[in-house]
Amino acid sequence: MTPDNPIKTKKRSSGCIPCKARKKKCDGRRPDCVGCERNILLCRWSECQEHSPGNDVSASSKLALKHKPSRSPTYSGVLNRRPGLLSTIVQHPLSKLLYEHWFGETADNISALRGTSNAFYTELPKLALRYPDMVLPSLLAFSGVHYCNKYPNPAVEEMAWSHLAQALRALKYAVTRHVAGSDDDQALPLLVTTLMMSLIETCRGDTEGNYKHHSLAARPLLRSVLASSLYDGQDSTINFVMELYAYVACITDLTAQAEAVIEMEADSESNYYEVISSNSSGTLLGCAYELFQLVPLVSNLWQRRRNAGLSQEEPQIDNNKWLGHLEEGSALHLQISSWRPPLGATPDFANGGRLYQEALLAYLEMSTSDDADLDVVTRTDVAMALLNDIPQNAPIAVTLYWPLSLFASITNNLQYRKTIRQRFKQMYDDLGIGNILTIIDFLDRLWGEQQTTTALRKECPVQSTSLQSLTRKHGTDISFL
Repeated sequence: MTPDNPIKTKKRSSGCIPCKARKKKCDGRRPDCVGCERNILLCRWSECQEHSPGNDVSASSKLALKHKPSRSPTYSGVLNRRPGLLSTIVQHPLSKLLYEHWFGETADNISALRGTSNAFYTELPKLALRYPDMVLPSLLAFSGVHYCNKYPNPAVEEMAWSHLAQALRALKYAVTRHVAGSDDDQALPLLVTTLMMSLIETCRGDTEGNYKHHSLAARPLLRSVLASSLYDGQDSTINFVMELYAYVACITDLTAQAEAVIEMEADSESNYYEVISSNSSGTLLGCAYELFQLVPLVSNLWQRRRNAGLSQEEPQIDNNKWLGHLEEGSALHLQISSWRPPLGATPDFANGGRLYQEALLAYLEMSTSDDADLDVVTRTDVAMALLNDIPQNAPIAVTLYWPLSLFASITNNLQYRKTIRQRFKQMYDDLGIGNILTIIDFLDRLWGEQQTTTALRKECPVQSTSLQSLTRKHGTDISFL
């Protein structure tokens, strides 16, 4: 190809920057190619292409933010009130690509709701623009990790780690000031960014348990937010943050079993019920917020039984203490069993809630009884029937990693195992969240040992209900968020 060949030069086979990064065919339409328009991406061209002959679009228009009608009125309102805000904060072309990718794919791939109903789409960007030094780079880093899971690209990956480093530096500085009491206004962005770090570790497929350290670090920050003037139970952004914390804390508490993420002392239990309430949008909790309210009680009972070494077969155990745990477990069992999806819940949300219900009951039964095999088999049958009624592409599926992993780890039914594995595989292909691959790898290794649930419980009755104990036996520590 020669520079003076007008026909071959016009071909522009390299396409626009986003299409090249995504390894997609670009139609070359200016100023916005069809692919970028369809995926709500910022269409950009390399400098030589922008100034090529026949290109009558000015360079300044290429550098401006593409003002498409947003699916989020709230997000649009933030930008309209402060013209040029985004172009001032997000200046690098790849950063802008990641910001657009958040709205085009990432936000909808981590939520049970989509579009303008999705708080990751409407509320988190407001926080990112309000706190551009901390929350925004965590959003861009998350988007970058997700982007590279789906469309591997070294330049985008480098930019994602750059934003992650920026968020961590800001986080460290703000934590120091917050602990010193010199900056109480940072409690909210600190909490949001810390929770985002858990999600970033989840998205990248962390196998070293880093996600739970962020979950634990979020606990004192939650207290600060609840005690501050920022807390307003009627504010949609605050409600989103509370729901995000509740989901991360509950799933971590059910799987990590190290140090409880959710405290159950008298002075904090009431606060926790403020966190999980009917104000939750359903972005992560679906319609089952009342079940999530019981998770701290279930997890706390499990923890106390394990710490006391309680087992019906051990003669040295105080019989009164054993009976006390059984009574407490029975009361919780009744509460969980009595839950019903609220009127008006969509079929997918209702089935997702019932699946969590069966998982919590199975978890509780294995925590309070050494002879729960028959009950657990029945629970698994019910759970699989519910799963079959949830379409593969149903958004609620993104919140079901824990219950599906729990049933997969305790069932001996080969067809159930195959069904769950296929569901996870298709979910990764659709969503690109890295922990799905680590879950599949863990289950393959677990099943490869051909150990039955009964055998596991005979070796260590209580620990068989802890997914973390099983993952550690296989040399990994993964997130089920």
